[in-house]
Amino acid sequence: MADLDELRRRPTDAARPDAVARQRARGARTARERIDALADPGSFREYGVLARAPEAGSDTPADGLVTGIVRVRGLPVVVASYDYTVLAGSQSEVNNTKLARVLQLAEERALPVVLFSEGAGHRVQEASLRSRGGGEAVFPTLARLSGKVPTVCAVPGRAFAGNAVLAGLCDCVVATRNAAAGMAGPPLVEAALGERFTPEQIGAADVHATSGAVEALAGDEAEMTELISAYLSYFEGRLESAAPLADARTLRDVVPSDPRRPYDVRQVIAHLADLGELLELRSEFAPNLVTALTRVDGWSVGCVASQPTALAGAIDADAADKAARFVRLCDAFGLPVVFLVDSPGFAVGPAAERTALMRHSTHLIHTLTHAQVPFFTVTLRKSYGLAHVAMGGRPLGASMVLAWPTAEFGAMGPEGAANVLGRTNGTDPATALRRQGAPLRMAELFAVDDMIDPADTRGALTDWLAAVMPGTRPSHRPVPPW
Repeated sequence: MADLDELRRRPTDAARPDAVARQRARGARTARERIDALADPGSFREYGVLARAPEAGSDTPADGLVTGIVRVRGLPVVVASYDYTVLAGSQSEVNNTKLARVLQLAEERALPVVLFSEGAGHRVQEASLRSRGGGEAVFPTLARLSGKVPTVCAVPGRAFAGNAVLAGLCDCVVATRNAAAGMAGPPLVEAALGERFTPEQIGAADVHATSGAVEALAGDEAEMTELISAYLSYFEGRLESAAPLADARTLRDVVPSDPRRPYDVRQVIAHLADLGELLELRSEFAPNLVTALTRVDGWSVGCVASQPTALAGAIDADAADKAARFVRLCDAFGLPVVFLVDSPGFAVGPAAERTALMRHSTHLIHTLTHAQVPFFTVTLRKSYGLAHVAMGGRPLGASMVLAWPTAEFGAMGPEGAANVLGRTNGTDPATALRRQGAPLRMAELFAVDDMIDPADTRGALTDWLAAVMPGTRPSHRPVPPW
């Protein structure tokens, strides 16, 4: 037994002070420290602690990948953490088999998955990643888990090639701001292009955040762990409700009546959400649209909101893709969706068309048409053109559609419509058009379900959740890689 205890201690951090010192020198945690920081104390049960490369005399503790099961806030989670101090965290026959093993467990038992991916991709010492133990199943198994269980990939440092693919296959990617990732690392890029780049020049974290490949950036590893834990919490079901962040009556003053004056829609979300419950995803990608997980009366909900501070809240190709992917995530896990609308419609002009907007815009319409979760729509101010439909409109199945007194509806803004009509009959019909698109008129025509005081919005939302949530079931659809 003493020999066994000694064998099990050899791969641990305490037995490798030099490796730990190297991680400390670059401000990073070790593979096991990352797991310990996320897990409930003492809950980690490791798989494959004695695994190592098959070559005789190889010194690859746990073969560069720590895997197992932990509890996070009392719930079981499958974890895997690459060890950059072991051959640069590279992927091998043995550690791919280890990862396939725990991913198979996650698939069989419907357990969430958290990967800490820091590595250089395929281990060049090995000719193939095919494995007698099933390591070749890693990518398809992770793909099947998308939309079935929450899958999160954390990128705390450098992740290239296969290690980056793991991130791309997960529904949520969290990275530190000093991280770097890419489909090929510096050696392969140099071989292909004849030019040497640093990892950060190839794929710095801020580049991936603005392109939409990363859902959230963290200042350091401690914040990264907090973001992962917060993300997982929204898939645990209803929690005890907390008070809203602010007096609901102040919502009356958040949105300016002038449709040209911008404001931050996050203020509206904060008024509707339970205290402190807001996790924005992909905030640096398509900033004209906000997508966030939050809680209202204890229920987890997804929020899709026009952001007037960017492009006046217009929907361009990136915003349409951002909203569609987020709604698919919510639909997969049975989270109802709240739309907050203040948009002049889809982006227009030659530049917009060069982004294939005609095709990208349909991602959102297709997604909402096929979604099984209920959605709740409030028009805060502008709802022009197809924004009235694509942003959770009644034609696409919204189960409640409300309007604030500041709302305006129409094929386009009243002034633009007046210019078009003015060339026809010589009159200036802007005032009449604004009257026709007023929320009271829309309510009279039953084009919206009700016009409400902004202060009553949270109450209407909580009543709606109480009505629709008992029958909601997750559809387990994969989250598309748009």
